[in-house]
Amino acid sequence: MNDIKFFAFLIPLFLTSCSINKLEEKNERKSNIEYLYPIMNRYFEKFDFKTIDDYKYSTVYNAFYAVQVDISKMNYNNIKDLNDKLLEDGWNVVKTDQSLSQYCYGRNLFMEVIAPIEIAGNISGEIAMPLDHEWNLALSWRHKGKDKCSQLPVKDLKALN
Repeated sequence: MNDIKFFAFLIPLFLTSCSINKLEEKNERKSNIEYLYPIMNRYFEKFDFKTIDDYKYSTVYNAFYAVQVDISKMNYNNIKDLNDKLLEDGWNVVKTDQSLSQYCYGRNLFMEVIAPIEIAGNISGEIAMPLDHEWNLALSWRHKGKDKCSQLPVKDLKALN
């Protein structure tokens, strides 16, 4: 009889903990892309970027956010300054030149900056494409990491917010 009382106590406790975990998963899903907004603001707010809803999405395992900056508001010298700031904040430079710059923050966060077609020609990035008259700035968070960043340790995005 004591076993039945014990299991009767455990079953509601188990079900409650399952529903709490589901709630936490739901909140985590919502927050994946929300971590990207302040990061984009941190590095690009002074360029008066524009956001297009089609260039952002979020799932449990991925988040993507891209913004655009008019060609007249940004240039390659700004990319040099960006490199210094990103290195200071703990990012790793994957590639940087006048047309395409790529960075990793730990294993999971990847940033790409692509110059306009007028400057760079028709190049392809990993997560974004060049635009005619605008810089394309993209952030991608992946739960399992990005290939170019896979050898790096996981870093907490809250450090960038």
